[in-house]
Amino acid sequence: AHVASVLVCNLSQCPFARIELSKAGVVAAIIRTLHKSGEDNKLDAYLITSLCYMCRESMIRASLRYAENGFKTLLSLLMNPCAKHFHPELLCAITQFNYDEPSLMLMVKGGLINVLLTQLREHTKEHGSVHTERVAPRERTQGAVPPQPHSPPAQYQFSPPRSLSPPDSPPALSEDLETAGLLFSPKCDPSDSEDYVPLTPSSSTSFSRLCSFSEKLSESGFTGVDSCILETLCQLTYQRTPLRALGARTTVDTLLEYMVSLRYPQYRQNFVKATKTLSSIVTCKHYFNNLLEEECVLAIDRVLCRPRHPDCWECSRLRDTGRYILQELA
Repeated sequence: AHVASVLVCNLSQCPFARIELSKAGVVAAIIRTLHKSGEDNKLDAYLITSLCYMCRESMIRASLRYAENGFKTLLSLLMNPCAKHFHPELLCAITQFNYDEPSLMLMVKGGLINVLLTQLREHTKEHGSVHTERVAPRERTQGAVPPQPHSPPAQYQFSPPRSLSPPDSPPALSEDLETAGLLFSPKCDPSDSEDYVPLTPSSSTSFSRLCSFSEKLSESGFTGVDSCILETLCQLTYQRTPLRALGARTTVDTLLEYMVSLRYPQYRQNFVKATKTLSSIVTCKHYFNNLLEEECVLAIDRVLCRPRHPDCWECSRLRDTGRYILQELA
């Protein structure tokens, strides 16, 4: 069984092989094995990685929608502390379903929103850093210009979502070729490369490459985990069906805590995504009454619009963001 898992893991890196594996019923077998092992708290690292690779293919994503325990297995792995090492891969796999509305709705019924919020809170707790000292305007990082207080900041003027998108090729979360591999958006068959080495979850080569990727991602100001979460949450705000969990106070508090703790401008792209998500939630008529009842408007004003330090550039930036969101609500 161990040898079979290793072989499936290596084969799943090839797009053509993934299709053939699916036709042979391997995907259903992976789901059954992972579901059973999850109940016994015994995880197969190779099969988890294989499943994440499989989610790249539109045909396999559709089959997971009809498979018994398909999405349930994905979500249970994300909530399993023993599988924490694979959470980035699993979250990237979830983003492959962003333009598959039926699949997203099934995952929402299975608790997707709560799973994403839990992951975002854990990420904020582990990596967040609230500024505790005044940041003078002259000390701000080059390129981080605070927006005008009485007009919507330019970086928050978003274009409307695309009405159509190819179901088999969701847009990559990053244009950087270095990070594309971590986001499960292959441009070619890896086996065509002369430097191709089959990777396994426990191989030293895989670990060393992952470490080097992590260092480069850290230096470039891009973190895959929170970016994947925000991509999916933002996509859920565009669904025609109202999702009660999106308009809950827990969602607003989680996004506010993340935005305040995010280092800027290193993670400006993720800050914009979080702002876009929160703005879409507060401007949705289906959530308006619930937002008022749970005092979410007061929470936005208290967390973002009230400077903590006099003449602080960071406080001014958060205040302008909060005012923009409240103006959108008005």
